[in-house]
Amino acid sequence: MTNRMPRDSEHERSRDNHAQRISRLFSEHNDSLIQFLATRLRSVQEAKEVAQEAYVRLLSLEDSGAVSFLRAFLFKTAANLAVDRIRSRNRQRQALHAGLCDECRETPTPDREAATAQEVDELAGRIRNLR
Repeated sequence: MTNRMPRDSEHERSRDNHAQRISRLFSEHNDSLIQFLATRLRSVQEAKEVAQEAYVRLLSLEDSGAVSFLRAFLFKTAANLAVDRIRSRNRQRQALHAGLCDECRETPTPDREAATAQEVDELAGRIRNLR
């Protein structure tokens, strides 16, 4: 008879290990990720938002073991999200110029920008607390 821990315990350990890897990835590479994205998006605020979404996607991976190079996966995911955002921005701009979208005329309010910045800061704090 072998002494094996229940699968739930193994799953929790695997999840904790994954969270620790993401936390380490954040602390080691977040600044360079933000710079990378800010160059593409021409906005530090948008770069932080896209980085946040990329980290959320990384954290939600079911099997992080399948991704052996998390840093490369993070940057590729973030780059893809940035491209999506740029395309969306371009579509909105085209719709605005064509007069098709009144909502596109709205610029983000200072309150909305502050709320978004606060959300980014909260996520960064949560990631740091995963250690």
